Amino acid sequence: MITAEQLLKEAAELKKKKSEDYQGGTWAESDYFPYKEKSYSHMLHTKYLRMRNLVDSNQKNKFWSFRRYINWYGSLCLYVCCIS
Repeated sequence: MITAEQLLKEAAELKKKKSEDYQGGTWAESDYFPYKEKSYSHMLHTKYLRMRNLVDSNQKNKFWSFRRYINWYGSLCLYVCCIS
């Protein structure tokens, strides 16, 4: 069974890899969130709706679908940093 600590570590590793994608490119990470808190909250809401859809569905293999959304934790952390 996977633990919350393992998920958080995985989310941190994913965030680090995603951050490296922004290095040297035309766009900075902040360009993806032009409306600050509203951009972050919109992204979190969209991902929440996807997760809610998975919960409500009859899909048999939900585990892997939920694992795809581990970056929700990372997105939440970005939001918290933005409003801090």
